[in-house]
Amino acid sequence: MRSNKEHSHLYYKIFGVIFLILGVPFSLMGLIIISSGGVILLVPSVPLVFFGIKWVRKAKQLKLARSERMESQTTTYKPVNEPLSESVKTSPELPPEQSEVPSAEATVSIAWELNGEPVSNLNDTEEPEDEDDFPWGWFTENKGFTDQIKREYSHYLHTWVDSCNKSPRELYSSLKSFVRYMKDVQKLCKRKGKYFELWFDEVLTGKGYLETRQKELDDLSEKWVDLQKAYEIKEEKLTHLDDDIWNLLTLNGSMLQTDIYKNFDSNLKQDIQEKLYIWSISGKISRVKEGRTYRVSPKTE
Repeated sequence: MRSNKEHSHLYYKIFGVIFLILGVPFSLMGLIIISSGGVILLVPSVPLVFFGIKWVRKAKQLKLARSERMESQTTTYKPVNEPLSESVKTSPELPPEQSEVPSAEATVSIAWELNGEPVSNLNDTEEPEDEDDFPWGWFTENKGFTDQIKREYSHYLHTWVDSCNKSPRELYSSLKSFVRYMKDVQKLCKRKGKYFELWFDEVLTGKGYLETRQKELDDLSEKWVDLQKAYEIKEEKLTHLDDDIWNLLTLNGSMLQTDIYKNFDSNLKQDIQEKLYIWSISGKISRVKEGRTYRVSPKTE
């Protein structure tokens, strides 16, 4: 189905050219000999020329619409330093590290405008031949609106991605903001019309993307408090992990790396691995392969 739609402009162009090839010569011949039976040639040839021109123009329109749609779908969202719209405000419900948009109802009630006309008067009315296609020129006509949404969407997306390596509090806060913003935009696009809703589902986010993020948020909302406590405990231990490992090595003289792990919490294993590797590269310790692990010894001057 999608393949046929993507190449429909070729069908119009091919048949349009064929009609022109058949119709133009007979029309000219009919005009030349119109005084002696040329009308007979004009009767079938004129409709051929008419439909040939019409279908060639239709092919150009479909090709342009397809190009606009592809350009919009392949746009890479990048963070920008421009200020966000007035719809982005701080919510007291979230931890202080992250700002958040208001509820969907609050955002949609804002008078979004395009060309000075309120959103309630901008519902699209042009019907394409296929309900899955955007009208010709839709992306150009609505570029002001879609670019603004993409800038804001990019901000929330990158804030959430960056928070994945931070505390559970920051991750929960940024994900909640991201999900709430997408819901606001989804509701706004539904009010503006079906092509805006189609743009949200197929171009901005992709089908099922919002639902996936919502499930992650639901799961995290039940766990983030406990995860935050564990994170803060680990962060406190990391502040003196270097000294703890070094004191353990100097006390024992030589240890297997697997035995070093046993003296610390399991969630510190990766941090210990990284520190021992760096120390071995810098020459602070000796780290020699022994079986399936390493024997680690401090180097003292």
